[in-house]
Amino acid sequence: MDLIAASELSLRSVWAKSAPHGIEGESLVEHTHHVIDRFAQIANRYSTLAERVCDSRLWHRTFWSCWLHDLGKIARGFQASLRPGGQRWTHRHEVLSLAFLGCFCKPECEDYAWIAAGIGSHHKDAPVILEELYNPRLDPRDWGCDLLSSEVDENTWLAIQDWTATSAPKKIELLSLRHLGIEILCMDLRTHLPKDAIPELLVAGLESYLKLWKGLRRLPVTDPRNQAAIALRGIIVQADHLASAHSPPLDQPSLPERDDILCRLKLTEQDLFPHQNHAGRIRGSVVFSAPTGSGKTEAALLWARGQQQSDAIPRTVIFLLPYQASLNAMRQRLTDLLGIDVALVHAKSLQALYRILMDRGYEQDEAERLAREENNFGRLNKPSIRVSTLYQLLKAAYRLKGYEAIWTSLTDSLVVVDEIHAYEPGRLGLMLELLCELISRWNVRVCAMTATMPSWLKKTLAASLSAAEVPSDPELFRQFARHRIEIIEGNILERKVYELTLNELRGGRSILLAANTVGTAQRLYEILRGYLPKGTCFLLHSRFAIGDRLRKESALLSLMNPDNSFPRPVVAVTTQVVEVSLNLDFDTIITEPAPLEALVQRFGRINRARRKGVVPVRVLTKSLRDDKIYDPELKSRALSLLTENAGRVLDEGHVSDWLDKVYEGDLEQGWMEEIERNRQEFRESCLASLRAFETDDALEEQFDSLFQGTEVLPLSRIDEYCRLKQKSILQAAQLLIPVSWEHVQRRRDKFSWNPELKIRTADFPYDSEYGLQLS
Repeated sequence: MDLIAASELSLRSVWAKSAPHGIEGESLVEHTHHVIDRFAQIANRYSTLAERVCDSRLWHRTFWSCWLHDLGKIARGFQASLRPGGQRWTHRHEVLSLAFLGCFCKPECEDYAWIAAGIGSHHKDAPVILEELYNPRLDPRDWGCDLLSSEVDENTWLAIQDWTATSAPKKIELLSLRHLGIEILCMDLRTHLPKDAIPELLVAGLESYLKLWKGLRRLPVTDPRNQAAIALRGIIVQADHLASAHSPPLDQPSLPERDDILCRLKLTEQDLFPHQNHAGRIRGSVVFSAPTGSGKTEAALLWARGQQQSDAIPRTVIFLLPYQASLNAMRQRLTDLLGIDVALVHAKSLQALYRILMDRGYEQDEAERLAREENNFGRLNKPSIRVSTLYQLLKAAYRLKGYEAIWTSLTDSLVVVDEIHAYEPGRLGLMLELLCELISRWNVRVCAMTATMPSWLKKTLAASLSAAEVPSDPELFRQFARHRIEIIEGNILERKVYELTLNELRGGRSILLAANTVGTAQRLYEILRGYLPKGTCFLLHSRFAIGDRLRKESALLSLMNPDNSFPRPVVAVTTQVVEVSLNLDFDTIITEPAPLEALVQRFGRINRARRKGVVPVRVLTKSLRDDKIYDPELKSRALSLLTENAGRVLDEGHVSDWLDKVYEGDLEQGWMEEIERNRQEFRESCLASLRAFETDDALEEQFDSLFQGTEVLPLSRIDEYCRLKQKSILQAAQLLIPVSWEHVQRRRDKFSWNPELKIRTADFPYDSEYGLQLS
């Protein structure tokens, strides 16, 4: 048996993780090897990261941080806590791990403080470790330095030193890490230190970490050393979490070849529309608009493949969409198209994945296990493509827990922002400034696209993102002329609307009825149920429990998919959830008035495949209780333009000019000012203070206020929730319903906090047909 095998065998009883089923835990040696394996994969995927942060020592420092980060788990108290019946250890294992750094590296070495920071920060922020718990400026006895050293067994202490001295160099060679600049520490100078040296080693490690942290805080935030510190912690946290999750190897960021993508899309080069061909040939960021149904997603894939081919840099791909329904659909579409894993990352992705697996026939326990696994791997960036939200990326800027790993994972990535029109000016300002930061400091490239974009917004995007503009093709828009504008006097609850609906259905045509609020949609659906044949009417809005909503989305997508050869006529009553990236194909629409961008998106679900000639799209002149949803002036101007063109075939090539008219004057100026104000506030409050090693509670509160919403459980379903929770928390979570904080604040008498279930309840009717009825 060689020396490495012997040393590892002698440490087999030292655990890093508890036993999941009470048999045998994961040894410290095994976990360390797993972490280093994931570290090597991260280094391979983000191969330019050291260059981006101007730190040639980055990989060397992070390797040794990863190797040493958990060695403090040899403490007797920690080992006891991992065994059945063990009590929680009151000290921090990462602090004790700092003692091992001093066994192999002198404090005066230029790498020492950085490795100490990597070790000491992999769980807790610097202020917690260095000011609250283990302040090295205090007497070491005040924070229990003597207690930490008394927790260490002398033989284990020496065995870990032996194992590191023999195994680490072999691991470097085995994984071919020398080209990253990873070197052997000064082992020949400082190995086999006695246990008595631990107090001195701990103080040295903490003092160096503190000095580095305080020094970084005095530097301008734009100093490359701040970015290097973010990368340092980001790599270590990501490697540790991937290893703890027993993740498979990271997928390599490589889309299929262009010809293969075209083959999968059943297209040839000659079939491509101009915007698809143009986007696929551009190198760098790009902005474009194209008609709904003209293959913007396909254009984005060709663009992304072109970026990956243009240089030797591995580039992950991130699709950003504004709504969960479109996210779920996009993830499935990309998975089917590309034949590779695509991560789904949004606030309810775990529940969505669980529902998908249950609908495929998996047993409950297996569905829950697989959903948790896939959700964890997705959030740890195991797939090289992910579908996500602006919310998830903004966590990095607002310094929520794990923010350094998010910044690190975005290095060199390709970000596709779909349906950029859907963001109101406040969030659009945040998005633009965040993307600018990613482009300038993390080498990100952006593809921003939508069907509807006023010229001032397109110019703003192009200038802010240093992006090329794909010119709009008038001929393409003419080819997609498939809608005739009709104006109907009145509101969506009037008799003429459901009479027209019934006539369309009798004629064998499917109709989309688009309301601006959930309450209006529910009232309309209740009226229609009395007139329409059973099973022909669907209601879809945001106030369904997630399980019910996913089932409804799936059924509607199945019925109204453009590839469905034998669709049966149906009526779908929906809200804005239908607007974005849902591949639906109705015969006609009746919609409440809304801003022009929203209306064009709704029209995009009508005659999507262009197989029905020219069909009517009908816009009502009045809406109900939606002033808090849409700017009344935007609605009024849009309706005026459409009324002027009533009876005409809609040429979507004119929509950009119409939008310029809608926004001209005070509205354009107001939007531009609000976008710029939010960009500036975001930079000053978040990006101007972005540093490593410290989350910010105040920023977390500010972040939560941006996305005002919560989940509630109807009082009528409490018994069902409790019963399901005994079997599966995921099954129980399928009953929760999203509502805005505005509703909660306005009707405080109807919403209350249940301390036993730790959930907010709602005293409103709910059923799977109507959803939560707040009206």
